[in-house]
Amino acid sequence: MPPKAKRAPSSLAKAKAPAPGGKAAEPAKAALPAKAAAPAKAAPSPEQVKKAEDETKRAEEEKARASAEAEAKASAQAEAEAKAAEEEKKQREAAEQELQRLAALANGEVTIRYSMYDEKFKIENHTLKAETIDELYCLSDVMPGCFIHLAEKEFAYGEEQVFVREDPPGTFKGLMTGETYR
Repeated sequence: MPPKAKRAPSSLAKAKAPAPGGKAAEPAKAALPAKAAAPAKAAPSPEQVKKAEDETKRAEEEKARASAEAEAKASAQAEAEAKAAEEEKKQREAAEQELQRLAALANGEVTIRYSMYDEKFKIENHTLKAETIDELYCLSDVMPGCFIHLAEKEFAYGEEQVFVREDPPGTFKGLMTGETYR
């Protein structure tokens, strides 16, 4: 087989190969195309100016509308807060009036009805003791060991019996002046 022929080195290989003087040759720089100068801005056309003005005007109108909406919202919120404060004030006044009414009913007389008897008893701080009722009606003398309970109404047959609260037992709480208890 015949010896292979040597090929001529390519230009890139020549650039990389060391020069006969021992120094490596620098690669050849490819010539870059020069940058083109930016075209000069042309004056905007009247249509573009009008379009820009319209956009600016629209943006200002949007800002004005947004600020008007924010003002309206703040005004509505302030009005709602004022209304809530007024409502709360009315509720406080109503509660104070109710407390005054209840305080006026705390001391006075109540009517205790037993069978055919109606007698008035003095109450203090919405309370009355069973001993006071027993002294007048003498229930424990006639029925030894009985307990006295008060109710706001007479109970019908089979109706659930709800009595006035006793705390401690024998001391009736929550009585109101002018009311009749049974």
